Amino acid sequence: MEFPQLQVSFRNRTGKGPARRLRQQGRTPAILYGSKLKSLSLSVSPAELSKAISGPLHTNTVLDLSIADAPDEAVSACKAIVRDHQFDPVTRHLLHVDFVVVELDKKISVSVPLRWTGRSAGEQAGGKLAVVYRTLPVECLPEQIPEAIEVDVTHLQLNEAITVGEVTLPEGVSVTLPAQTSIVLIQSARAEEAAEEETDEEGAAEGEGEETAESTTEKQPS
Repeated sequence: MEFPQLQVSFRNRTGKGPARRLRQQGRTPAILYGSKLKSLSLSVSPAELSKAISGPLHTNTVLDLSIADAPDEAVSACKAIVRDHQFDPVTRHLLHVDFVVVELDKKISVSVPLRWTGRSAGEQAGGKLAVVYRTLPVECLPEQIPEAIEVDVTHLQLNEAITVGEVTLPEGVSVTLPAQTSIVLIQSARAEEAAEEETDEEGAAEGEGEETAESTTEKQPS
C-alpha cells in the first residue's frame, strides 16, 4: 500500500526565536517522536502537509516521511501520522505539528469521526437526536484506520440509545470505550426541558451563593 509522501527537514535550533524565524520563512516547526525514537525537531511546509492530508482520512493519514539533513541515516525515513497540531486563533496559520512514528504491524489509537444516517422514529414523534460522541477513540493497524464509523438511527424510539456494543465496526477495528457507553440517543421534549431547567436552577443557586458571600463580607467589621 502506498502512502502520501511528505518531505520534512531536521532542525537543530529550537526555542521561540528560531521558531518565529522559521515561520517567517513560510515553514512550520514540528516534532517527531515514537517509542523507539528519540524525539526529532523538524520543520515542514504547511502547504505540502495540507496537501498530504487532504484525503478522506485527514490527520489520520499515514504519511511516508522523508527527513532531510537527519542526524542519523536510520531515521531519515519513516511512517508517521499527525498526532496534534496548533493554529493561530486569529490568522489560522499553522503554528506547530506533532508527528508520531507508526509501525504497520502494530496497532495504534486514533479518533475517528462518528456519522449517523437516517431520521429516527423518535425524532418523527417529536424527540431530538442527541449526539454524545462526535468522534470515537479506536484501536487498529495503521492500514485499517476507517474514514468514519457510521450508525443508522432510523430504528431509535423516544428515550432509546445506541451503545458502543451495538455498533458494527470494520474488520480489525475496536472502540476503546465500554460496550454499554451511549453514543447517540433520542431525548423526549420533556427530558430536554427538564435538563434545561436543572441547568438554570444550578446557575441561579450559584448566583445566590455569590450574593450571600458578598453580603457576609459587607457585614464584617473593619
